[in-house]
Amino acid sequence: MQINLEGQNKLYKTVEDVNDIANQVRENSRSLVELNLTGNVFYPEAMEYLFEEVSKAQKIKKCIFVGILATLPKAIMLTNLKIMCNKLPTKKLELLDLSDNALSCELPDEFRNFFHSMERLMILKINNCGLGEKGGNWLADTLLGMKYKNTLEVIELAQNKFINFPSKLGVALEQFTSLEELRIHYNTIDQKSMDTFLKSFENHSLRILDIRDNALSTEGCRMLGSFFVYWDIEEIYLGSCLMSTEGLNVFLEKASEKLDRPCLHGSFIEYKRKFILDISNNEIEQAGIDALIKFFDNHHVDKLYIQGNEYDDCGELVKLIELKGGKVIHDYEDDKNLTETDLIRKFEEALGDAGL
Repeated sequence: MQINLEGQNKLYKTVEDVNDIANQVRENSRSLVELNLTGNVFYPEAMEYLFEEVSKAQKIKKCIFVGILATLPKAIMLTNLKIMCNKLPTKKLELLDLSDNALSCELPDEFRNFFHSMERLMILKINNCGLGEKGGNWLADTLLGMKYKNTLEVIELAQNKFINFPSKLGVALEQFTSLEELRIHYNTIDQKSMDTFLKSFENHSLRILDIRDNALSTEGCRMLGSFFVYWDIEEIYLGSCLMSTEGLNVFLEKASEKLDRPCLHGSFIEYKRKFILDISNNEIEQAGIDALIKFFDNHHVDKLYIQGNEYDDCGELVKLIELKGGKVIHDYEDDKNLTETDLIRKFEEALGDAGL
């Protein structure tokens, strides 16, 4: 059973306001597994009444609470956060999305205890919450205190104004050995912090890594190339990372050590794994395109993003990759040929370049 209020964008202040939702939770408490309150705002009276009923839904697995605290005064936001932490059942909770909630860095003890009570958490999303370095260290201490570290597979911490990435957070994530997907894009993390952070993943095998709009040094590019060799990586997003042609060459030099053998199925050649690479907006010159041609002559890519760079001609690269069944997103491509996802990404990058 799912209850989904996303898109309603309502304000609930009183018990009367929230009574219908509370009744719906009450009537389905034994079967409720997913609760999505995204975009709705609750004042403490309504929050307390609703979550008293939510507390009885012991089978709940997915909680999506995007933006439900964002527009509230700080004191009310903290009160609601405490209500959520004290009432929400955590024993079977697998997915928690608290994105867009302006949590900042001053968080109550109840929030930490809430995390420590989780036993099955697989997906954690805390995007655009303004954590900063102080909040990142708080999160690190909280994660380190979690007893069940082998369940977490996905963590998203995008747009949190880290800049100087909290080294303690890298230490904490290093202990989550089942981690497969990490997204920390749009944090403008400096090169030194990124180098330290990336070293934390030497013993992991990530499937998806998104570090767009953070600064990569040459050493960082070298580490990522080495990771590519032994990770079963499917998606790497390195757009707007100040990579440059030099950084790309270093990455490809290490990555080329990985053998990418196709499998023959009848008359069709298939590759064992899919692969998406985003190196857009990195000041990559024509020499970098030439290096990509050499690399992908022996490797497969399903989708390659190279738009926003400083090359003159990518025709040969496009032809090579399309011949192998892949696709290149580049500056000279007709937008009519792009998917909706690619168009959205292209628009986001244009806004970023304009400083919006």
